[in-house]
Amino acid sequence: MSIKAARINGIEVSVCGVGELPDFAGQGVTHVVSLWDGYHADDPKPRQLISSIFPVAQVHFGFFNDVFTRFSGDYAPQLEAIREILTFTSGLRGGNYLLLHCAVGVSRSAAMTFATLCQHAGPGFEADCFRALIQIRPSASPNPLIVEFADELLGRDGAMIASTKGKREPSE
Repeated sequence: MSIKAARINGIEVSVCGVGELPDFAGQGVTHVVSLWDGYHADDPKPRQLISSIFPVAQVHFGFFNDVFTRFSGDYAPQLEAIREILTFTSGLRGGNYLLLHCAVGVSRSAAMTFATLCQHAGPGFEADCFRALIQIRPSASPNPLIVEFADELLGRDGAMIASTKGKREPSE
């Protein structure tokens, strides 16, 4: 597998599925956003897997399912969960390497990769950030609910939503 990364303000950002995680071992990953289905919240295996592959990386775990509406049950993404991830990624600096993953690296982690790129690029670069996401992950189809929450939290007034609308259909 060829590892692809977007670069923004000296920060490298990659996205993958859980099966691709071993490909990133020894690649200098300093931070990981590890997204799992909600029913894994009390399961120690996700934490054990990540710590075995990335023993020195700073890690933020998120546990929510890949659903697209606010009222999709207990495991739907919540605004606060997205806020916590953006708080974690706000601390990234030049020289850091962030890896975001979910089950297959298409929807949840793609949405958070897009959000992180937008966060560090600043307002007005949403379309560029979406193109960067597609360049590193051509199969990306960002979860629209996560994009909606990130757009709200980053104060983008719909620019993030507009950048993705009609370009990809949710498929994870």
